[in-house]
Amino acid sequence: MKSTKDLILEFFGTFPTDPADDGWQDLLAPDMKFHSPLDTTNSKEEFIPLDLRFRSLARSATVKWVIVEENYASVLVAYEMVLPNGYTLNIEFSEIIETENQKIKSIRVFFDTLEFHEFWTKA
Repeated sequence: MKSTKDLILEFFGTFPTDPADDGWQDLLAPDMKFHSPLDTTNSKEEFIPLDLRFRSLARSATVKWVIVEENYASVLVAYEMVLPNGYTLNIEFSEIIETENQKIKSIRVFFDTLEFHEFWTKA
């Protein structure tokens, strides 16, 4: 049986994702919830297209640390983002993740929205 930390590290280890590789999706609960300053989803089905768009910009995701309390984890992740025009951004996200039955049940993300918006406008 995977620990909460093992599940979290496995999920972030799937960055970047080959669009043909959907194995990371098996780590998500069907009723998973996602919330960030920019988006909210209420199911795995809603989350996958959103995450695929994000993953298309993420060149890498490096877990800097994980703090686990039972089935909850606080994770600091450093993303290297790149736009199709080559413009890049290194940004850290703080992610609060809940797991249940060996699946990710919810992800709540916090990041510098101004920095991300400035990056996005360079597209």
